[in-house]
Amino acid sequence: MSRSRERPVAGTTEAEGPVQLEPPPKAASRGKWSSGPEASDECVPSVAEPRGRGTLAFLAQPLYAIAFQRVTVIFQLICAGNRALIATRRAEGSCRYKMRIAFLSTFYPFRGGIAQFNASLFRVFEREHEIRAFTFTRQYPDFLFPGKTQMVTGSDETDAIPSERLLDTINPFTYHKTYRKIREYQPDLLIMKYWMPFFGPSLGYVAGKLRGNGTKAITILDNVIPHERRVVDIPFSRYFLARNDAFIAMSTPVRDDLLRLRPGATHVIKPHPIYDHFGARVDRSDACKRLGLDESKKTLLFFGFIRKYKGLDNAIRAMVHLGDDYQLVVAGESYGDFAEYQKVIDETGTADRIRLFVRYIDDNEVPLFFSAADVGLLPYKSATQSGIAQIAFHFDLPQIATNVGGLAEIIEDNVTGLIIDSQGGDAIAAKIRSYFDNDLKGTLSANVAAKKGELGWDAFAAAILDLYSEL
Repeated sequence: MSRSRERPVAGTTEAEGPVQLEPPPKAASRGKWSSGPEASDECVPSVAEPRGRGTLAFLAQPLYAIAFQRVTVIFQLICAGNRALIATRRAEGSCRYKMRIAFLSTFYPFRGGIAQFNASLFRVFEREHEIRAFTFTRQYPDFLFPGKTQMVTGSDETDAIPSERLLDTINPFTYHKTYRKIREYQPDLLIMKYWMPFFGPSLGYVAGKLRGNGTKAITILDNVIPHERRVVDIPFSRYFLARNDAFIAMSTPVRDDLLRLRPGATHVIKPHPIYDHFGARVDRSDACKRLGLDESKKTLLFFGFIRKYKGLDNAIRAMVHLGDDYQLVVAGESYGDFAEYQKVIDETGTADRIRLFVRYIDDNEVPLFFSAADVGLLPYKSATQSGIAQIAFHFDLPQIATNVGGLAEIIEDNVTGLIIDSQGGDAIAAKIRSYFDNDLKGTLSANVAAKKGELGWDAFAAAILDLYSEL
């Protein structure tokens, strides 16, 4: 885990552009740490010393004032010792202290990978801390969400985290309302997730106001600069980043984008944890039968939301260079018109070797696809990191990925998968053939299983708490 010890810069610099929605406040310490019900890290305020320092001035004080001063001094000494003890325990990693955490992001009844990520992290924190979830009344306007629905449906199996729906991203009147409601909770720490500059104004406003009340703000960064860019991306992201105390970057490219827009930002790099809520693998033969796949064929899996930067067109072109003993399974909802991919399928004459499940894949179906596959395929044109890779890791499935963004940080070449230096269909096909010709599935699957322990949710939550303790 990479770490920067530099402290964040309060305020917005001239380089941050013209967007100045709310000046970032100065942060103050709340001091709510404790090491148990009988120990506190807070001390009562000191009492002013008497103006006179001679015997007469001392005798002139009421006895109760003298007694209160002496008790205060003793109590402060006890507190100083307690703070030293807590610091020692923190350094030793043995201190269990309870915090009050506000988590403002996507939660049930919204669906998708962000909501799943937040639910898994929430469950870790609630074991030892007081945590409350706050979410959106409206997450995206329709023009930014080309999928069918943002909400869970009756067929979804989801972790229904109880949350308070407050924030409408396109209604500024709800920004202050959200701030007030979270302020009433008086959190020590505000956690947010940032994957799209569209959220910069709403989340940035709330974070900036809460910091003025002493709450520390830490954001988990999926992306700083999105894959599909718009003119407002840079100013919106700069506004948001300036209103945080620290960041978790889930890949080196994300860290680099962060430091370009906010030099010196306090941060750590921590990879995306493994999605482990989908259940166990199922028998491959049974999975193929239930999905209507030919189990005798070598099965490649392209899984997840279909977006231009993910390179499905290159995966389709790779099939031209592979024989009839291969099949490509495409499983996921298309963000945009699928007609452009269907055109590539028709032009390449590969329709008989491509099986399409172009729809939202419910959680209870996920084990079928990853159990039926021989290898996952990530032919991305750009990337920061990938939640799909973490689903594949859960099912011990090796992956073949292009060498873009942070994919090679999580998928180690010839260890947990194979990395392709070219995005061309012929190069992708050559790497796929190498995987099967050298019978790598067993070895790489075993390596994936051995490495899963390094990518747990407990370790990710601990990284956030360690970062908080240094602010």
